[in-house]
Amino acid sequence: MASQLRVDKIVPVDGAPTSGGGGIIQVVQASKTDTDSFSVATTAQHQYTTLTATITPKFSTSKILITMHLSLCPTTSDVKMHYGVQRTIGGSGATSVGVGDAASNRQRMSGGMLMETNPAFTVNYSFLDSPSTTSACAYYPIVGHDSSGTKTFYINRSNGDSDSAQNARYMSSIILYEVSG
Repeated sequence: MASQLRVDKIVPVDGAPTSGGGGIIQVVQASKTDTDSFSVATTAQHQYTTLTATITPKFSTSKILITMHLSLCPTTSDVKMHYGVQRTIGGSGATSVGVGDAASNRQRMSGGMLMETNPAFTVNYSFLDSPSTTSACAYYPIVGHDSSGTKTFYINRSNGDSDSAQNARYMSSIILYEVSG
């Protein structure tokens, strides 16, 4: 017969935080190791749902720590790209999380950068979300730009991507941590 150890919680040596929160309840990861591409119009945001991590919080008071590592590259130079993360609860109601304040017609995003065509750029994102639910929460990246015309982006590869040891292939991931509230 196999032994089992079951506990309600594990308290750190120095005791639980005085605020009562901060413990990790569960961790979920989604990763993408193959390549892909998508196009985005000037005033649009592309919801890249091919890379989606879903977590079902055990408690409605929990927070979700989101970390994202996204490798992408535009097919043209001088693209002013911006990015963020959206969340759905129970499969509906996409909401951007960890974004700047609303300001007239400006897009609400988390960050941005000026991108060239080689090599791929790595976007790192982290935010502590409060979904206030025990329903399934799905998180995925969004990408936009403020350069003219429609732009195409590659995921996990550079623009050139010739078969050479000078080039590389990359990976992208989202990790979700349920943190006690």
